[in-house]
Amino acid sequence: MGDFNEDGYLDIVVAESGTDNIGVLLNYPTGTFASQVTFSTGDGSRPYSVAVGDINNDTHLDIVVANYGTNSIAALLGYGNGSFANAIITSLGSSRPLSLAVGYLNNDHVLDIAVANYGTATIAVLFGANDGTFRIDNAYDMGFDSNPYSLVLADFDQDITMDIFAVNYGTSELAILFNNGNGSFIIDKYWTGDDSQPSSLATGDFNNDSRLDIAVAYSGSSSVGIFLGNEID
Repeated sequence: MGDFNEDGYLDIVVAESGTDNIGVLLNYPTGTFASQVTFSTGDGSRPYSVAVGDINNDTHLDIVVANYGTNSIAALLGYGNGSFANAIITSLGSSRPLSLAVGYLNNDHVLDIAVANYGTATIAVLFGANDGTFRIDNAYDMGFDSNPYSLVLADFDQDITMDIFAVNYGTSELAILFNNGNGSFIIDKYWTGDDSQPSSLATGDFNNDSRLDIAVAYSGSSSVGIFLGNEID
């Protein structure tokens, strides 16, 4: 979601895997939405998820897309009126992206991307170049058969740098990648239970102790797990 035409109302963007497009639905002041306008993410791209941010620092919201079918990231730069430029493609090699998030990972005031890659079992970090292009800085191995499935960015250890939270569907793990402050990461993993198969997650302060907590959806056990954050020394 984001205010793509800068009228003060939140709009919706949808990844349409079956048609190789994203769809943008602009919000009317009444809370209803206009018919969607589609933008191509490339032939055979099979877009799987989207994230929103101003990736070229022109004050207009842009959209980045995980293209599962073409092993790539598509960036669509926004014009501020609900329309977007043609997709700029960054290849991920043999990786198939399932989920992605945008945030400032190396403190250069340009938005970067973290990507959960199916097949190669990695979390990739891509640094932004302020023009809609990205370069792969590193890919962090989550382990054999881990199948990282979903991720979010948040400052877990309160050091003013963004960390990466990911769930490994295949090995039933929650992984936290702690940012060293320069866009490199140290990995901690937490087991989520036999065959829990975590598939998505969200963060927030659930117990009002001013520390970040994590909620994880377990597709294998049809339940939700809560990890309460402890004070970081």
